[in-house]
Amino acid sequence: MTENIVADSSFFCCCETDIRKREVLLLLMSKYDFFIGNKLQNEIPNSLLIDEVFVHSIYVKEEDFFELIRPFFKRSKKHEDDGEYEAIGIAYHLNEHYNLKFLILDDSVAYKFVKANFKDLSNKLTRTIGFIKNCCYIDKSLSPETTLKLLLEMKKAFETYETIISDRKVRPCSLDRKIYSAILIPLITQLQDDNKNGRI
Repeated sequence: MTENIVADSSFFCCCETDIRKREVLLLLMSKYDFFIGNKLQNEIPNSLLIDEVFVHSIYVKEEDFFELIRPFFKRSKKHEDDGEYEAIGIAYHLNEHYNLKFLILDDSVAYKFVKANFKDLSNKLTRTIGFIKNCCYIDKSLSPETTLKLLLEMKKAFETYETIISDRKVRPCSLDRKIYSAILIPLITQLQDDNKNGRI
C-alpha cells in the first residue's frame, strides 16, 4: 500500500539548507509519496526545485485545498497563503479519500490548529523529529547510523544558531530551546544507547 506524506516546507528546508542532507531527503522520497501544493512549492528552496530527482519524486496538487479548512480558520487573512495551511488541506483531502500516513508540521500554531479542529488528522500529525524517529524505529526506512547523523546535524545547527546575534536569524529545522532539550537531545541519547545495545 502506498504511504502518503504531506509535509510543510520546514521539513524540506531542514534537510536541504539547515543540515544539508539532500541525499537523505531523496532517499525518504523514494520510500514514501510526498505531496505539496503551489503555495508550499513557493516556500521550498529553489535548489530543490531544480533537482531532477526531487521534481520527479514529488506530487504537486494544483487544487486549492485551503478551502477545505476555511470554515475552521480563525487567523488573519494574510495567513491564508501560509504553506502549512495548504499542507493541512491536502492532508485532510488525502486522509478522507486515500491513505495518509503522516502530516509533518513544525509550526506550533498550525500544529495546535490541527489538534483543535481535525480529530482524524491528529493521530497522523508529527513533527520533523518525530517523523525521523518513526523512519528509524518503526518503518526501518532509515538506518540507525543515518538517523543519528541527521539528529547530530540538527543539534549542531541549533547550537550554531544560538551563537548568532541577529534579529533576522531563522531557527534551523524549526527547533527552539524546549524542543532541543526535551526531544532532540533525549532522542539522540536513546538512539545511541539502543544502537550500542542492539535494540534497533
